[in-house]
Amino acid sequence: MILQRELHCCHRCVVLFCPDCATAWNMRKQTLLKSSLSLLRDLQLSRLALRLHPKSTEAFAHRRWILKKLFPAMFSSNLHNAAAPKNTCADSHVRVVQEHLPEHTEHQWHLLHEETKLCEKAAGWHRSNYNAWNHRLWIAKKLAIKPLVHFACENTIAIFVKHLCTELDTTMAWIERNVSDHSGMAFCQQVLCDLAKFCMTENRLSNEDLLASVQTNVLCYWTRALVQCDELLTLHDGRHEALWMHRYELVLSFHQLLGVENTALKCQDETHGNAAKLFSFSKCVSFCKMFTEKNIGDCDGLPACRRHLSFLEKVLPYVVHSRPKNA
Repeated sequence: MILQRELHCCHRCVVLFCPDCATAWNMRKQTLLKSSLSLLRDLQLSRLALRLHPKSTEAFAHRRWILKKLFPAMFSSNLHNAAAPKNTCADSHVRVVQEHLPEHTEHQWHLLHEETKLCEKAAGWHRSNYNAWNHRLWIAKKLAIKPLVHFACENTIAIFVKHLCTELDTTMAWIERNVSDHSGMAFCQQVLCDLAKFCMTENRLSNEDLLASVQTNVLCYWTRALVQCDELLTLHDGRHEALWMHRYELVLSFHQLLGVENTALKCQDETHGNAAKLFSFSKCVSFCKMFTEKNIGDCDGLPACRRHLSFLEKVLPYVVHSRPKNA
């Protein structure tokens, strides 16, 4: 008993002072499986390790392992093999969801909410913390994107899309406070792309009005992301390379997934038309020209602006013409 207690103490010391030591974390996993130690206590330990070392890859990996143990139904491989056939009615989909995604208790949802908050704090503790944002993306994919793809019925779409939109709102607010950190921008782009891919490829949803509504919502968020990026570039005189890269990636991704020739769109209305104009190459040229005229003379943002326009001139025509019509 004394030896085991000393071993636990050694584990804690190693993971706190050297949190990227995979051996120590693996020994803790073995101890947790063999003893009655609390998984929640280990979440607190890894949180403390992240406070001291916010970019620790092994600490985030250990938290993912614990979450899989706390939510076995959600992270089970059976969840992704239980998709209903394409012609299955919505009621059957709901039954499948209820079987493989049981409702979480308030305490469980609180844990997941705290996990998302921890990712945001870790991103603030150390800039360019891609490990924190990748962990947050893993949570979003497991909680929303994967179930959304496999269980395309009205009930699940409403829940999961709302969750992802909340993630986008939070991330956009974070971007405004961290204009030189591209890690959060990459997370925003990935969530937008995953939502768009679902909206463009889903053919099991019988309610076309609901699908069109979701697509309109996605277009609005994509438009908001670009408008926010332009406003921040103008406000900061284009000094932050991360914002130019964010703008470049948003424009390219939009044309790859949501271009004007996309026949999978059910919302071919004013919303899509306005978004297509905003993301068009001519609009990009107009923005860069306006930015250049406004900042004539010595301006740190002018070289980045010219590079941005040069990249789009070389890549965008190829993307637009090579994308399949129904992609």
